[in-house]
Amino acid sequence: MGEVKDLVLTKEMKEKLSGLLAFQVDAIYKYVPALYREKKNGTYIIPKEFWPVFSIRSLNGVELDELEDTVGFTVLKADDPNYREFHGRSGTRRLEVLRKGLKGWKNFRDDTGKIVAYEEGDAGIAKLPLAIRQDLQEAIMERMTLTEEELRSLES
Repeated sequence: MGEVKDLVLTKEMKEKLSGLLAFQVDAIYKYVPALYREKKNGTYIIPKEFWPVFSIRSLNGVELDELEDTVGFTVLKADDPNYREFHGRSGTRRLEVLRKGLKGWKNFRDDTGKIVAYEEGDAGIAKLPLAIRQDLQEAIMERMTLTEEELRSLES
């Protein structure tokens, strides 16, 4: 194989390579959960000064592969080839995603309006309502694919 050099990717080639290109998985980025960003008649329902900002990172390929084992399992019976019983572990998977991908928060409040200090690991995760945990899990997992902005940055 000859010399390998950097290439400028066309839009068509980027579409063909979507989901196949490497990106910085250790980069930490800011995220405001979707529930806070909801609008009614073009105006945010929750004022921005109440929005928490979470620091998250996507998972790398090794972490993602390890998580596949925590999703669940299927029970099969040797004497009944049609028998299948699935046991899901979505909570376990969500916890693992958050343990690896949640890196901090700012402006997160309790029901008295006081700022809740970030704590690493399960101590911090335990403070998050289910809806926020689910939203953060989705945000962390969605970063496993390139966004349009990331694809555009490949040209520079």
